[in-house]
Amino acid sequence: MTMVRNSNSSNSGGINKWLGVWRVCVYSCLVMMMMMGHHNNNFPCTNAFSVPSSLSLSLSPLAQRMSTTGGCYKSVRWWLHSSSTADDATVVELDAKQIVKVFGRMAEKYIMLDASGGMCCYSGCKDCEYRLPGGGYVMADQTASRPKWIPCYDERVFENSGKQHVSQWSQQLFFLNNDDENENVEITQDQFVAAVEEKMDFVPPLTNKAPYLSASAAKKVDDQAAIRQLWNLLTATSSKNTLTKRQMKKQLKQLSNGEEGWTWNNFNAAMTEPQPQ
Repeated sequence: MTMVRNSNSSNSGGINKWLGVWRVCVYSCLVMMMMMGHHNNNFPCTNAFSVPSSLSLSLSPLAQRMSTTGGCYKSVRWWLHSSSTADDATVVELDAKQIVKVFGRMAEKYIMLDASGGMCCYSGCKDCEYRLPGGGYVMADQTASRPKWIPCYDERVFENSGKQHVSQWSQQLFFLNNDDENENVEITQDQFVAAVEEKMDFVPPLTNKAPYLSASAAKKVDDQAAIRQLWNLLTATSSKNTLTKRQMKKQLKQLSNGEEGWTWNNFNAAMTEPQPQ
């Protein structure tokens, strides 16, 4: 597992280190108590044994493990081993400016939000299938002053209004060597990194509490770590080390929590969370 940390955020490494030491001490004591009770046959291995309420959250995986066969000592030893994985993880520092550079290449000013394809007439019809559960409407489309969304679709057409939008990422990432566009075209990590870095132009995006970068200042990507972290997010559920347009659409939808576009706050949070390798 690789722990990715935004170098612009507050340094909590010291706190996490001491919390980890405290946790190991507590569970070491529990192991000794269980081993003693196991040998003396006076400390049954059950989920009913009492622990301080402050430990209940941390002990929940342990309690679940104890409910299965294998004994108290083995259960605690397994849990301690599995929970130490994060402590042993490699920490990758991501510069906040490099994250902005990636978002500014992927994001766009315009997005089509109405997945129904603009079929709703917005007249307040009863039992309209295009209205939200609360009775409201999804805006058909939206425009921002600066790039704000990474669209979760490759192309969207509103036939009734004659509008069409093709996302930048679908054009720049999946048209390689002038080949015809195809849903099943697979790109590798190196192809993805090269396309984001060289083919996609940076435009200062709308970000919250992030460094502002001009187009000239962000023209060059100084460190590919942020681009590769984005690759890890987009291929997290892939069985192969490649990416297709279909897979990217599905993963973008998940990363944006079901919205039609991936915005900065969710993008930045995902980029700085630990990701399994």
